Amino acid sequence: MTQVKIKISQDETLLATFHKEIQTQHHQWYPTIFKSFDQSRFEQAITQQLQEPSHHFFIAWLAEQPCGFVHLQEVCLPQNAMMHERKWLEIAAIAVDPRYQGRHIGKQLMAFAENVALEKGFDDLSLNFWSANQVKSFYEQAGFVSTRQGASKHLSI
Repeated sequence: MTQVKIKISQDETLLATFHKEIQTQHHQWYPTIFKSFDQSRFEQAITQQLQEPSHHFFIAWLAEQPCGFVHLQEVCLPQNAMMHERKWLEIAAIAVDPRYQGRHIGKQLMAFAENVALEKGFDDLSLNFWSANQVKSFYEQAGFVSTRQGASKHLSI
């Protein structure tokens, strides 16, 4: 297994670049929902997220090359009449540069996310993905279990 170093990052340009493949794929799958990728728009959004204490960005490095990233977000829903308060760490985005895929870098990023969750006192690590995304088996191999399902119907107006 290729061992990577995972470090916190505040480099909005590099982080936005990692989002390019994710956003491009989402735009291809769901063009009425996702906009095409725009580097400057993503840099601005990430700059805003970096100011919020609930967002955490990490880059995986192989030697001196960035090869993957994970964006973690702390989520807290207050209790209400139906549900108890819920707190969890969300994997908001995760990606490995295609040139480095197949080297277990994604597994290392997932394990890193679990460690961050535990260090921050979260006993739940969660993620969401679109049904067109073929990563379900990867997440299941990492120990994730499907807890919710959704459906949508596009209505013509």
